Amino acid sequence: MATKFTGWQNIRTIQSTEILTELLEAKNEYRVLTIICDTGLGKTYNVDLFAERNKKQVYKVTVGDTHNLMYVLQELMEQLGMRAWQGKNSRYRCLRDITTKLIELNEMGVHPVVILDEMENAKNPLLKALKQLYDAVVNKCSLVLIGTHQLIDILEKKSRWQSIPQLKRRLKAGTRYITPLNKAKHFKPFFDAHSVPGDVQDMLFDIADNYGELHDYLEPVLRRCAAKNIELTKEEFCRYHKLPMTKQFINTKTNAA
Repeated sequence: MATKFTGWQNIRTIQSTEILTELLEAKNEYRVLTIICDTGLGKTYNVDLFAERNKKQVYKVTVGDTHNLMYVLQELMEQLGMRAWQGKNSRYRCLRDITTKLIELNEMGVHPVVILDEMENAKNPLLKALKQLYDAVVNKCSLVLIGTHQLIDILEKKSRWQSIPQLKRRLKAGTRYITPLNKAKHFKPFFDAHSVPGDVQDMLFDIADNYGELHDYLEPVLRRCAAKNIELTKEEFCRYHKLPMTKQFINTKTNAA
């Protein structure tokens, strides 16, 4: 008889606890934080959760690889209830109005929190503008940057650019590194919650490099087993993902995935 599957359990991990704790401190105090977390450990999920719970004071923009400074400014202005400037000096005017609005909110008793997620995608103009934003709203607004270790590498490599060394100095003391993944320890609560047999666990230790991949490998198989009313087994797991039954798959996991 198969174990009933009622949906994926989003377990509170040590990484999610650390991320939410840092964000809560930014909400309660005037903080400038840079949260560095490996990919696939739930940073965006937890940031979105925090923003949804505190939508009256949190303004979050996700920075994509194709997003320029104007896109980020327009997104912030829209969330702040303002129309973005167009044409000559539009970036300067947008940044000016954003800082003015954040200061006004502070004076009204609201503690605004600006969160920029996936900042490893930030280009030079955005990094330079952040220095201006920091200087204008320090002690009046919390500024939180979220990214992978690539963000630190970017700041190091671009230190020769104007304003970047000053920005790096302002961010340094507020940089927080989230606990790296220990698969043997941190996967266990998910295995226990979903009654994953030992031989399937062994395979997941080999092929899943983070929580995101653990979910992507395990959740659809659990759903399939529940629909077919069968137990989760190594055979069923390998059949679903088209993996060989031997440990040879370890060396070919990228192609198999």
